[in-house]
Amino acid sequence: RIKDLKMRFKFDGKKQTFKGDLNIKANISLRDNETLIRDVDLDNDQITGGQTLFAIKLLADYSLTRNLTASFYYDQNSSSYKISTSFPRNSFSTGLRIRYNLGN
Repeated sequence: RIKDLKMRFKFDGKKQTFKGDLNIKANISLRDNETLIRDVDLDNDQITGGQTLFAIKLLADYSLTRNLTASFYYDQNSSSYKISTSFPRNSFSTGLRIRYNLGN
């Protein structure tokens, strides 16, 4: 959290300065799943399924006024599978959200 951060924006040709708190949240995760078939008599393990999952999530909120908040978000997910019959997947989403609170 960065308190009392000043930012300048240009609206209708006029520069306006906002002073508010900037909250930044970041999550990173890595998960590795594997499914095996084991033959106890023979020292033989075969992978029959599983995947490696990697995710990054970032969220930044900035309070423009007491009731107006701007948010930026970024989500990325990627997975690669342990068996060759499945293709790797990558997806991401990003955006800007403006929220106005009608209460207080």
